[in-house]
Amino acid sequence: DTVIPCFLNHDDFEPDNPLGSNAGNNKIAAFYYTFPVIPHYLLSSPNFIFDGSLFSSHLKNEDLKSCVEPLVNIFVDLETNGIDLNIDNNEKKVYIVLCLLLGDNLAINEMLGLSKSFNSNYFCRFCTILKDESKQTVKECDNSLRSIDTYVHDLESKHNGIISDCYFRKLKYFHPITNYEIDVMHDLYEGVARYDLALILQSFIYEKKLFNLNTLNQIKQTFEYGEIEIDQLFKSKFTENEINVLEKNITLYLERRTRIFGKTLKPKHHFLTHACRCIRKSGPLKFLSCFPFEQRNRITKHYANVCFQRKNLAWSLSYKSATNFNNFLKNHENGFPLEMSYKEKHKTSLTYEELLNQNYINHEILRKIDHDKLLFKLSCLDYKSTTFKIGFCIAINKDHKEIECFKIIDFLLNDDKYYIVGQKQFVKYNTHSQSYLLQRSSSFNKLILFEELDYFPFNMHSNVTGEIGFRLKSL
Repeated sequence: DTVIPCFLNHDDFEPDNPLGSNAGNNKIAAFYYTFPVIPHYLLSSPNFIFDGSLFSSHLKNEDLKSCVEPLVNIFVDLETNGIDLNIDNNEKKVYIVLCLLLGDNLAINEMLGLSKSFNSNYFCRFCTILKDESKQTVKECDNSLRSIDTYVHDLESKHNGIISDCYFRKLKYFHPITNYEIDVMHDLYEGVARYDLALILQSFIYEKKLFNLNTLNQIKQTFEYGEIEIDQLFKSKFTENEINVLEKNITLYLERRTRIFGKTLKPKHHFLTHACRCIRKSGPLKFLSCFPFEQRNRITKHYANVCFQRKNLAWSLSYKSATNFNNFLKNHENGFPLEMSYKEKHKTSLTYEELLNQNYINHEILRKIDHDKLLFKLSCLDYKSTTFKIGFCIAINKDHKEIECFKIIDFLLNDDKYYIVGQKQFVKYNTHSQSYLLQRSSSFNKLILFEELDYFPFNMHSNVTGEIGFRLKSL
């Protein structure tokens, strides 16, 4: 028998103009589900996020139980009876188990039966710390953590922020207390980062007068972000030591923020103190983010924009979703998309004689090339849903001790092996900027298999002192 874990996301979205006179009349409540066991490079693709339920938000406000119960019953059946599959004439039983509810803080508290007001005394779904205490607390307190043992008592007495039973508690393997998830999109990018960046800029520009607003705007306009720049606030995998370091850094950051700016902590700062517990229990926060689900919302909104019928809009969107799901199954009969893909227009055949004329050729490269196999040159390709182009930089963690950096100067395809032709870059780690600074470029070129890569491709940037550097992002 096979057991497949499932994540369920809940969110409300407005299909019409939010500033129009009919704003809110057709608001839709959506449940999306995904499977964390699919390859990680596909988790953020909206093609692998599926509609579980769509209904009017007004119905949810009137009777949440009636809206959620059909979905809960389906999960009860999937985890109890499973699905019978015939694969190569072999009968297999597959069970689907709901592991986590995902969403913003309001949606999660609503689904777990907790207080929906974040000004209440018990606003946190992880612990029972009081609101006033949380404004000064910079570290998770083990003594105040919620537990399964105390849940029933708190539910019966409507105490510690629990106002109703969680409808998903009917599931055998799900409990609201063990729903360890933090959404980095709402809590970090749209929460802590936005709050604190305003404090930092206020201090730098108007209080310490280190620079003015015009200088900041000018740097923003001329900064080369590159095509593949993403934030580095969370990783794809952690060691226990890295989690411990992160825990200390969060505590240190919150303590310094309180001391330097004299401002109390907000609820989203408090949720950060539970981040490391969530990583230990549920895995990297990167894969629990609402970013891909918001992208899925956007696709559903596009359907709504071309549907002029507003009578039972949720049914129309569900019908369209079912049609797309049928098309998805037809397109993926042979399994998941390949890790490596490219367009034919980016592929050029290359003879051995033409290879010898390339200015990057050396004996090491020639030794790795199989002369009896077809050879192709690529100008651009996608690896694990990430685009690689000539001019980008890559890094390899050599023996897990030393970072080797290369600038991409070409791609070669030989004997079904994909190679990067990289020009060696000598770099040195700078503890002050916590980045690698370029020392010099080398004339040494090397063939690198994509399987050897440990980090996303990146661009190098110049800082205010003219030094060129970069930070790494784990694949």
